[in-house]
Amino acid sequence: MKANIALILSLLFVSLLGSPSHAQVTLKVGDSQAASGKEVEVPIFISGSNKVGPMQFVLDYDHKMLEAIADPPDMEPRGVVFGKLIGGGMIAQNAAEPGAVKIALRTDEPITQDGELVRVRFLVKGKSGDSCTLNILAAEAWEKQSLFEVPVIVQPGNFRVAGLRIPLPLLIAVLAGIALLVLIIVMVLRRSKTNAAAAPARGPTETFPPTAPPAPVASVPVPAAGPAPKNAEDPMVLLKKLKDMKDAGLITEEDFDRKKKDLLERI
Repeated sequence: MKANIALILSLLFVSLLGSPSHAQVTLKVGDSQAASGKEVEVPIFISGSNKVGPMQFVLDYDHKMLEAIADPPDMEPRGVVFGKLIGGGMIAQNAAEPGAVKIALRTDEPITQDGELVRVRFLVKGKSGDSCTLNILAAEAWEKQSLFEVPVIVQPGNFRVAGLRIPLPLLIAVLAGIALLVLIIVMVLRRSKTNAAAAPARGPTETFPPTAPPAPVASVPVPAAGPAPKNAEDPMVLLKKLKDMKDAGLITEEDFDRKKKDLLERI
């Protein structure tokens, strides 16, 4: 009789608390990438949850490639933050050990939908092209109200150190600009070649300064017959006069030479 009463009380106690849930949840690390020296947020997704609340797990990573960002003291959490799925709650993280981030959380309301649970922030240290796997270890979860433990399945994710990335619209614009510039250069070269072929052949041209008009030629007066004044026919006097006339531009060089020859024959 006492055994029956104890069994009935046990069943009543279990019915009041609620029976254990046989549903299981899945925690999956999302794939991500970022350039070296940048910060990256690694998402962790939950699916299959019915009314899960508290949970804890360890995120394992390659500390040579990633460095976990710790929470500033007495400030809002920065290293690990809730995803869009969670409206509010509490997160605690411990990143003291390189290569592992211990995460514990509780939510204000039971989780009943699939989506992004948390985001874990890292500083990227690897070089372009490096990659590593991020695993969830020692994962535990409990129902929000009854605190019955819920089985957890985990799935790893991949991280890759990205190189310099150019947005696709910018890349298309740059390539289009280069193509247009090449087309303009080709058209200019073709036009220059066509103009050169159509133009008549011309030799080198030389520019000469304008030639001054020849100086007026003045005739040398011929002495009249009869007695000449003193020194009028002196060849040396006439020669000097001829030179003065030449210097003044009244006679040409040829006239001067011819008269000079005549005068010199008289001497």
